[in-house]
Amino acid sequence: MDKLTNEMIVALANDLGLEPALLKAVQLVEGAGRDGFLVDGRPQILFEGHIMYKEIKNKFGLDKSVAAQKSYPTICFPKWDKSKYLGGVHEYKRLELAKEIDEECALKSASWGMFQICGFNHNLCECKDVFEFVHKMSESHANQLELMYYFMKNSGCLKELKEKDWAGFARKYNGPGYAQNAYDQKLRNAYENFKDKL
Repeated sequence: MDKLTNEMIVALANDLGLEPALLKAVQLVEGAGRDGFLVDGRPQILFEGHIMYKEIKNKFGLDKSVAAQKSYPTICFPKWDKSKYLGGVHEYKRLELAKEIDEECALKSASWGMFQICGFNHNLCECKDVFEFVHKMSESHANQLELMYYFMKNSGCLKELKEKDWAGFARKYNGPGYAQNAYDQKLRNAYENFKDKL
């Protein structure tokens, strides 16, 4: 698996008409220093059981999601519960279990890659369905960066990033609690550190 390099960030940023240091700042802060891939080459994931519950309900109705919760209590439940996470490579065991209920709902319920974008956001990443999204996430770091760019563009936070409105970007990307983690300050610091180096 290719390693993500600053050269790749610069090339993609230039293709997308974005200042490279802005993309680098997002990669450092929102990517939280994690690689987009596990050592076995599969993309990094985190499976979200509360989203699985919602996706099943949306696709099949409430009765099916309640039944799934009874049969699969570790991967389908109505409220977020971090105690269910297994972490790292073990999240794939949870994903495989969820696929037994419904593959599309399962893929939509995991967050993928370096930036942990949830599968149900595939349309914001300009993918026709979650299967195309997962395929692209699985191919390369460059793809993961590009999907992140589309996600930022289509979710409306790219404008703030380009304007260096760090608080505005962090609010849209992380929600109103962003200030507790000083995301805006971290983004500003990362940008300042790399603006003349890329």
